[in-house]
Amino acid sequence: MHCLFYAIFGTIRNRKVDLSWDFTGIVDKIDYDEKGVPNVIVSGKEYYLSAGYNFDHKIEKGDSLIKYKDSNLYKLVKHTSGETFAFKN
Repeated sequence: MHCLFYAIFGTIRNRKVDLSWDFTGIVDKIDYDEKGVPNVIVSGKEYYLSAGYNFDHKIEKGDSLIKYKDSNLYKLVKHTSGETFAFKN
């Protein structure tokens, strides 16, 4: 029962944190954890992106990443091709 409570609480907390982010910038650094969840540094700030998205290892150093406050949409613009991707959970 405790594990379920912590899982639900953690999910709610992570969603609030994710919704509070507001950034637009170039990806300075990107690392993926063992589950494929990205940890990015954009314009000098670090963000551990939510596991609720399927970024599919598309984010690379040099790409532009956009996230607006109170939105669950991430927009990725590839630095090599200009191709854009939208990620929403």
